Amino acid sequence: MIAVETAKPSDDPRPESRKIRAESIQKLSYVDDRKERRDLLEKMTEQSLAIPMKERRTMMLVRPRIEAFNIKKKTAEIVQLTLNGNSFKRNPYGDIGLYYTWRCPKSCQFCKETPHHMECFDWGASVLYRRYPDETEAKTKTTNMCYYRMKFGVDPCF
Repeated sequence: MIAVETAKPSDDPRPESRKIRAESIQKLSYVDDRKERRDLLEKMTEQSLAIPMKERRTMMLVRPRIEAFNIKKKTAEIVQLTLNGNSFKRNPYGDIGLYYTWRCPKSCQFCKETPHHMECFDWGASVLYRRYPDETEAKTKTTNMCYYRMKFGVDPCF
């Protein structure tokens, strides 16, 4: 845990936006225990997207009720070059799409009828997928990590 001095920025109207005075950062403690860390995060978690929308917040934590996970092969994005010759990609994970289907713990106006669908940009999952030359094995290992561990907290392989 840290303590910092913050100020409300004059150029950003979002209620959660703050400017941090870097020299004020103080490390208070380190939470090493996994359960303790989860409990700490749980206190900051919202039950629905509807609550922050009423308050016009743009950033929050929601513990999703994951319903499905899907991996889709995509066409790799063409590499663009910047003016200095370095490569630039909007999607650094290229040809692998990781998709979650989920609902809020307390349904919001969006997921009452139809669940949320989101693409996950996870460097570790993309590397894991590419580690296996066999596509079936790659999908199985990546699904175990991204779906079963996220939803149930366990890996079915162990």
